[in-house]
Amino acid sequence: MTQRGFIIDLDGTVFDWGSLIFLPEIPEQLKRMHECGRDILFVTMRGHPSIDSSGLPGEQETRDRLDSLGIDYRLIWAFASPRTLVDDDERSSLVIVQRNDGWEFDEDHA
Repeated sequence: MTQRGFIIDLDGTVFDWGSLIFLPEIPEQLKRMHECGRDILFVTMRGHPSIDSSGLPGEQETRDRLDSLGIDYRLIWAFASPRTLVDDDERSSLVIVQRNDGWEFDEDHA
């Protein structure tokens, strides 16, 4: 198995944008990633000083919701967007998804 880490935005990719409602199938995808030994790093712009976060769930609420999955993860809170990944590993990749459309984890290719 190739070790691989995933950096995943929360709003519109894990949760319905601006909420704590998981997108369909995402809890199962994240659990499969965890079971396959993948490292998971979530990032979110929630709490960033450049946006009005008053209507968004707070950090502890967000962590509690992620904890309900029973997976290991790391979370970077208030991380600006758009984001750029700089890496020296040619096997790294970038996946852009449509907001709130979900995505699928394929352990054979990720």
